[in-house]
Amino acid sequence: SSTRTCRRCWTSAGPVSTESPAAAKPAAPTRVATKLVAVEPQGSADGTIVRLRTDGTVAGVESSVMTGSPARLVLDLSGVSSSTAPAVTKIDSQQVQRVRVGAHEKKVRVVLDASDAKSFDQRRILPVADGIVVALGGGAMVEQAIAAAQGEGPAPVAAAPAAAQPEAAPAPQASVAAKAA
Repeated sequence: SSTRTCRRCWTSAGPVSTESPAAAKPAAPTRVATKLVAVEPQGSADGTIVRLRTDGTVAGVESSVMTGSPARLVLDLSGVSSSTAPAVTKIDSQQVQRVRVGAHEKKVRVVLDASDAKSFDQRRILPVADGIVVALGGGAMVEQAIAAAQGEGPAPVAAAPAAAQPEAAPAPQASVAAKAA
C-alpha cells in the first residue's frame, strides 16, 4: 500500500494517508505514568491552562467539582503513586488561585482552588502523552495550548505569566512535509 498526495488530501501536517486503517502501522507502546513531575500553569484574561506533566501516560483521571470556599476541581490521577511537583503552586489567574498536590495510596490528587465554582464550568481535561492538560475558560491562548499539547500546532505564546515558577520549554512544533509535485 502507498500514501497518495493530492490537493484535496493535503493538510497543514502533511499528506493524508489513503491506506486502510488495517494497513496502518501499530502505534508504539506508551509508558504508563507513575510520577507527577511538574505543575505548569499558564494564564490569560480569558482562560487558564494547567499542564500536569508526568513520566508517562496517565492510566485514568477521576474529576469532581466541590463548591464552597474555595471552590475546588479535584483530579485523582490513577496509577500515579508519587510526585516531585511542588505541594502548592500559586497561580492567581482569573480562574484559579493555586494548585495543590498530594500523594495518596495508588493515586496522586491534584486540587485546583478557585474563588467561584463557575470557573470550572468550561473545563476540559485532556490526556496527553506526558500527562494531563486542564483547560479552563476560553480564548486564543487556551485553544493554542490545547492544540500544541495534542501535537496539532505551535506552542502558545504566553499572554501573561501565570505563576512564579519558571516557564516550561515550548512543545516541539509539527513539521510540514514538502508537497510532492
